[in-house]
Amino acid sequence: MGDLAIGLGVFLAICGPLLVVPITWVLYRFAVRRLLARLLQQRISELSLRLASLAAAVVIIAAILAASYLPGKRDFDRLCSENATPRVVEQVFAEGFFRTQLFPYEAGMYLNTFSFVEAPDPYRDEVMVRYFRDGDDVKTVEVTKLSSRYGVEKRFMEMAHGITMTEKRIFELSTSRELARAVSANYQGGPLGLLLGASGRSSCPDPRSEQGSRDFGVFYDLETKVLRSSRATH
Repeated sequence: MGDLAIGLGVFLAICGPLLVVPITWVLYRFAVRRLLARLLQQRISELSLRLASLAAAVVIIAAILAASYLPGKRDFDRLCSENATPRVVEQVFAEGFFRTQLFPYEAGMYLNTFSFVEAPDPYRDEVMVRYFRDGDDVKTVEVTKLSSRYGVEKRFMEMAHGITMTEKRIFELSTSRELARAVSANYQGGPLGLLLGASGRSSCPDPRSEQGSRDFGVFYDLETKVLRSSRATH
């Protein structure tokens, strides 16, 4: 099902802009051409009428797409200018950490680097658990006191114009002092983004640029770049 969704997304990103062609033709054939014909009352040739109607239809569609795209892009660019560059204040040693939200299937990813991860139990209120490896298995035990000194918070936010942002921050549990913060944001092109396809989509940090690739790497691996475990291999 996941592969189908990815394939559909790629198909729409490539073929979505092709939908502009029939939409423009319908506008030209059934609206603009008839309107201009009434206004001009045969004062221009049929060929000139067709060309003028087609040009007007293209301009109308372009204006509609711009009105759909530009407000969100303006807000997205401002958001990126303020948040795209990761902020790392301090790197520390930690054999494990607390995460504000974590499901068991996610824990194994961190246990390749850290000795343990602690988090609220996702299925029971007011219960804390610790995940650790026992051989190849990931074990879970309930704890009454956290061993972690540092915490990781990951938040997903949906904003106006279809902008989405994922924020990670690392902080000291006892004082809430922030050690690092990094953000990844995406813009799908506004309400009519489907008609713009891949050209209407933006992300920051943008992994297509050298600096963007570095910044996205920091966001993705923020835990291991800030919390240095003796088990880390990089």
